[in-house]
Amino acid sequence: MTYARAYGAETLAGHYRAKADLSTSMFWFERASEFDPGAGRYHVGRAYVLSQLNRCGDAERALLTALRITPTRLEPMINLGNLYRRQGRLGESRKILERAVELSPQGAVARHALGVTLYQLGQHSAAAQHIRTAIDASPATTNYWVDLGTTLMALGQLAEAEALFRMVLEESPGTVSARMNLGTIAFSRGDYGASTAAFRSVLVYEPDHHGALFNLGVALSQMGDLEGAQEVLARVVELDTCGEDGQEAKQMLERFAGKNQ
Repeated sequence: MTYARAYGAETLAGHYRAKADLSTSMFWFERASEFDPGAGRYHVGRAYVLSQLNRCGDAERALLTALRITPTRLEPMINLGNLYRRQGRLGESRKILERAVELSPQGAVARHALGVTLYQLGQHSAAAQHIRTAIDASPATTNYWVDLGTTLMALGQLAEAEALFRMVLEESPGTVSARMNLGTIAFSRGDYGASTAAFRSVLVYEPDHHGALFNLGVALSQMGDLEGAQEVLARVVELDTCGEDGQEAKQMLERFAGKNQ
């Protein structure tokens, strides 16, 4: 009876989360935890919702509770590692994700998560090895291939990275991260025409992608199209009022204005 009540509450929680009714979803995850306090998975569900509500501290506590109840459960380990990485707590992220990999050496999700953390730590060769292992276990997961390509870019292996991104786009044309990276590779080679084409192709799928708009503005300025660059960068300032792209776009516009005086 306890399991049935908890399972029913979890089902309702998932239903409301899918409908973006996060407060109701949280209510039912909490009821599930109360009905079956010995099950850690309901705290994992709570953590998902808390993360969506930007309550990162509460999400961390929910995941730690799940791990106290079920110390070897992979899902809260991986989610906690990803949460630490988003917060810039890379050492903590690495430690718990290495534990997850020890428990599941061929587990694609844990390997990939550890690879991404190592990438952010600047350990690109080790990151590539873990991401390749994740791909071996789950070759149909598109973002694993993209992240491997990004890691190869950091290692200076641009030709191999470019080939991976083009392969991804053959299978999944709407993968904007692959298009962004192709634009970056072209820009690094001084091929601004190909670079602008790649960034424009991102905007076909996501017209307000301020990263693509910013990069497009920079590439256009390199081509001498200052009018086009200013138009695009002004749009970045509108879209990314507080972010790094918006601030850099604003500074570039100020420099352009100074040159025109």
